[in-house]
Amino acid sequence: MKRNLFLLGALSLVSSLKAQFITYVGDKAGVYVKENALVYSGGGVKVVGTGVVDNSGNIMIVGDASSKFATVTTDGSNKLDGGNFILRMTQSTITDGQPTLGLRYGQLYIQGLTQGNITGIVDKQYKDIKHGTYQQVALPFFGKTLGSLSSELGKTFTNTRWSRNEILVFNNALVVSDNIATSSTTPKGTAYFMLGSNGLDTSNPPLGVFTVKGIPYANGITESLAGAATGVNFGTNGTATNKYRERYNSYWQDYFAIADGTAAWTDNFGKNIYQYGNPFFTNLDLGQLGKIITNIRGVRIEPSGVTSTAQGATWSATAKYITYASGVATGDVNAVIRPMQTFVIKLTDSNTATLNFDGLRRFAYTPRLEGTPYSVTAQSINQGGKVAMLSNSTLSSSKSINNTSSTSSTVKQLGLIALDANGVELDRTYYVVYGDAQTGQPSGASTQVAASGNLMGTFEEIPTGGIDESLSSTYWLYINEANEVTYKGKEIPMYTFSDKIHSFKVDIKENAKPIEEGASKLTSNESFYIKVGDKFTELRQGATLPVTPSSQSAYFGLYYGKPANEVLSSVEVQKPSSTVVVFDSSSNTHRVLFDQTWAKADVVVYDMSGRTIASQKDVDASTAFEIKLPAGQATYLVTAVSEKGVKFSQKIIK
Repeated sequence: MKRNLFLLGALSLVSSLKAQFITYVGDKAGVYVKENALVYSGGGVKVVGTGVVDNSGNIMIVGDASSKFATVTTDGSNKLDGGNFILRMTQSTITDGQPTLGLRYGQLYIQGLTQGNITGIVDKQYKDIKHGTYQQVALPFFGKTLGSLSSELGKTFTNTRWSRNEILVFNNALVVSDNIATSSTTPKGTAYFMLGSNGLDTSNPPLGVFTVKGIPYANGITESLAGAATGVNFGTNGTATNKYRERYNSYWQDYFAIADGTAAWTDNFGKNIYQYGNPFFTNLDLGQLGKIITNIRGVRIEPSGVTSTAQGATWSATAKYITYASGVATGDVNAVIRPMQTFVIKLTDSNTATLNFDGLRRFAYTPRLEGTPYSVTAQSINQGGKVAMLSNSTLSSSKSINNTSSTSSTVKQLGLIALDANGVELDRTYYVVYGDAQTGQPSGASTQVAASGNLMGTFEEIPTGGIDESLSSTYWLYINEANEVTYKGKEIPMYTFSDKIHSFKVDIKENAKPIEEGASKLTSNESFYIKVGDKFTELRQGATLPVTPSSQSAYFGLYYGKPANEVLSSVEVQKPSSTVVVFDSSSNTHRVLFDQTWAKADVVVYDMSGRTIASQKDVDASTAFEIKLPAGQATYLVTAVSEKGVKFSQKIIK
């Protein structure tokens, strides 16, 4: 059998057959769309019999209420087994640190068609980093029976909660992951699903990729950001339970509120958080949300290290974050939300916002910059793009910080990316300065995000420079901010906790845009610096800075603006304790690694009721201390006090 093949160039329009179907691919015919090519159909699309559209690039179907998208048999009935319209994955490299950087795939944009006129089956090739015990996914398939995922992903899903074989969907209002039966169909395009990953490794499909099939959603998708956790009482220290009798403190996280100085389980902690899936077969660009949703605190993306216990406790060790308090996106600003991926939005308060997903769609794999009106193919976006609306608010063209206009200062960001000996990313951290940034623990919304199970991070600073010891055992930071003027030339303390770190890659941005390769000077004529030992190095964009791997924690100082010599000689910068609890997988035990400056320590372990589980005085701090915990799953608090009174505490979820 000879298959007809149409190799389409940068922009193509397949000839008209009927008003409902501008583009027609007949039985035994084939259309191949190259990577980076754009195919435009100004109306409906029909694929017949064994005809196929094999898309490695980008296809736009733009029609009206009479237009249709269909895959049919040769007798004209709906063809539901797929194989006719393929969104092919062209690059499927999964790497640590930047797991989705190497993923490339065909994308599909549908505009103007009604849901009832979309009956065609799309084969979406899928591969992604394995998140852990539960895979966090979107399912952009209208009316798809969830049980069909069993054959598509090569594992059997059941309805048994806590089995890691069930399918869950997140309930934003009640802050709980609800069971959803395998006989059910997808409830909506923006649903945030969690797939039990017992026997499922999405990073290593047996055939290279998985293929998930279904009907695309029509455009016109919006979500009202209102009511998340409004009626939920988390209880003292999060010990209240949800409807499945799971404690909130066993799974609910809010690293935004912690970094803003909010005590856990009080005030805005855990409130106004919305979890969504990408409802489309295009990327989503979240880079401009801060321009329109003025009460947005930040976005959480790419969770990893998802861990569960038999009692239902589930949490993620790390993630990436974008924050907007400066009026400019900060943190992981290069990220986009890929098809079948999820994201989490945190608002600063309960004011209602409406998120229009249509205006987030983007073919490119990096966000837009400001400057041109919205288009799915645009190189940049300005506020004319309809992305979201905030109730009872107005949109300003200037930066907005806590709903007040900022100074004319730009937002300057230093990113340090830790690399192993092969140049593979292990972790990263960010330091942000701007005119209205808050030095020390913020009194309200900031660009900051607390760190969790990271291999590197910074600590909250005091106005004169160095660590705020009163907060060092409370939280540390993935994104840290300080005032550009008052904190210039003062040290931000940074620690690393891995002997696999061999170098730092430098990523400097101003107003979310990278400065020129090899450059160091910002528009303020200042630079970022790093101090290693007593040596200062001016950091240049794109440079790689070798560091000596250390089996113990390693300390570095970060600076915006080089300090004057007299400041260095007269101010003793305080350094944070590098004491940390680690899990030794070889012996299945937890150990305390003490700060190098500690000689002795008193160690106490408590359970969550406050009962002492273990206690030992005058522990030799020159060696690791093994923590003896009872068998079974539970949560514990480890505290340690040095001979000089320096305090440390860390939670263990076993």
